Amino acid sequence: MALTRLIVKDFRNIEACDLTLSSGFNFLVGANGSGKTSVLEAIHFLGHGRSFRSHLTGRVIRHEQPELFVHGRLQSTATQIELPVGINKKRDGTTELKIGGEGSQKLAQLAQVLPLQLITPEGFELLSGGPKFRRAFIDWGVFHVEPAFYHAWSRVKRLTKQRNALLKTARSYRELSYWDQELAVLAEEIDQWREAYLTEVKAKAAEICQLLP
Repeated sequence: MALTRLIVKDFRNIEACDLTLSSGFNFLVGANGSGKTSVLEAIHFLGHGRSFRSHLTGRVIRHEQPELFVHGRLQSTATQIELPVGINKKRDGTTELKIGGEGSQKLAQLAQVLPLQLITPEGFELLSGGPKFRRAFIDWGVFHVEPAFYHAWSRVKRLTKQRNALLKTARSYRELSYWDQELAVLAEEIDQWREAYLTEVKAKAAEICQLLP
């Protein structure tokens, strides 16, 4: 779905704005400090529930304001169906999400309806950084094409945390075998999804390379 309208209030240096967006390319033009990056940050906040510039809520909310609002309207390019989404965040960290007019408790649901890929100068870490950057990049793509991925990925996180806690008290490997068996099954499943996704990405990349001089 495409983001066709963006309403922002008390986000960074933006007091209030209401933007109508194209379902294709959009260009932001303005002087330094006029809020171009803040608009991009607000879109990222709408899709992820967090900023890509700071993890501190107080730095994102406009000075001396109690909360921020970022609302958007998504539109399907195929059916023209519209879906309103919104996030309100207070200085105490309280977050209110709404998707389709109904309250939600999971930030992952925002990412499902508004998939985003942020490209910044730090993106070179995909090449120069450690494997965790490349793994996170791949997992973000798999998350949007494989419905079961998020559940399996979350399960791996929980099992790993439980296994690590048990390592401190376990007297024998037998006590860890259950967690290892579960992790092995999930890890193989996730690996297959990653491989399938990369196969598709490689094919698309090859097509793009053919267009380059």
